[in-house]
Amino acid sequence: MMTAIFHIGIAQSLFAALILFTKRAKSLPDLILGAWMLMIAAELLHMLFDIQGNPLFYYTSNFSFISLTFGPFLFLYASKLLQENPIFTWKDAVHFYAYIILSLIHLVFFTNQPMKSINPDLNRSFFLLSFIRVLFLLFSLVIYSSAVTLIIIKHQKKLRHSYSFESSRITLDWLKHITLIFVLTYFILSVLFIFNMVKGNIIDTLHYIPAIGLTIISFSVSYFGFHQPSLFMSDKITINDNLFRETHWENKDLQLLKNKINTYMEEEKPYLNPELTIQHLADLLKMPRQQVSTVINQNMNKNFFTFINQFRVEEAMRRLGDPNYESISVLSVGHDSGFNSKSSFNALFKHHTGMTPSEYRRKRRYVYE
Repeated sequence: MMTAIFHIGIAQSLFAALILFTKRAKSLPDLILGAWMLMIAAELLHMLFDIQGNPLFYYTSNFSFISLTFGPFLFLYASKLLQENPIFTWKDAVHFYAYIILSLIHLVFFTNQPMKSINPDLNRSFFLLSFIRVLFLLFSLVIYSSAVTLIIIKHQKKLRHSYSFESSRITLDWLKHITLIFVLTYFILSVLFIFNMVKGNIIDTLHYIPAIGLTIISFSVSYFGFHQPSLFMSDKITINDNLFRETHWENKDLQLLKNKINTYMEEEKPYLNPELTIQHLADLLKMPRQQVSTVINQNMNKNFFTFINQFRVEEAMRRLGDPNYESISVLSVGHDSGFNSKSSFNALFKHHTGMTPSEYRRKRRYVYE
């Protein structure tokens, strides 16, 4: 019964790889994530053979080093997800050198060799290689988990200058959770492995630790990875942007641009689109994105997220205070005003008004009565 976790993990990781490889509009990050899922399936299969005492275990023994690819896969996925037209280069392959070198050593000297032999030199060599593998794994955990975390933190700091909404698809919180599961899983496994190796023990039950962690990761990737869009938001300065930066703008010019943006917001109400981005707004205004960003940030002293959601709050206030909207639920008012979730609607509404939407509606109803 305990081996069921391996069967579930293998099936789920293969399923995740399948949906990523067959995704209609797949990108390089999707392929990287799909390749990672295949490696997870191979790792789980190898461990299952070990637990079952299957003779195929010795022929798949080079899979012992697959865990060294998990950190690189995670890092490459996060970094490529934030790039425009990402490509895989020879520099990216450097991240897999430790896995390739150790696997080749194992392939030449240890394939189909028992983990304990009457040859003491072979035993010492095997344990030395195993110890090196664990050291590389711990090093990989620290380096790649830190790199992925920094990528996510840097990305999240820029979100409110480009997006008017929040969701796990753009915050990458799901990737942060996967990174945490990956680190905890292999840190615990490495510590226990070193402890038992020093005592001269090789315990198959340690395989259940990565089996659980990898199965959770494969389920998460099946949902979040499949629905994850590219998050590239260009920081490049176009010709028009350079003209805007190099031209001396008088206060009256900035005021004209500010009025143009505000007028468009009030008349066309683009904020009703719950997934409005600054690039989309710039396209609607037929203005360079840098111009829109500069006017909002410098002339209005707001970030894009705050600017757009103020209009949404005001729209919701108008509707909640209108008797004609009395029959419409508070949540529906929030969605119709451009908010993409109940939590963000309540939080932003209360931040701007000091009241929840329901409290505001009750207060307005009291005024009418």
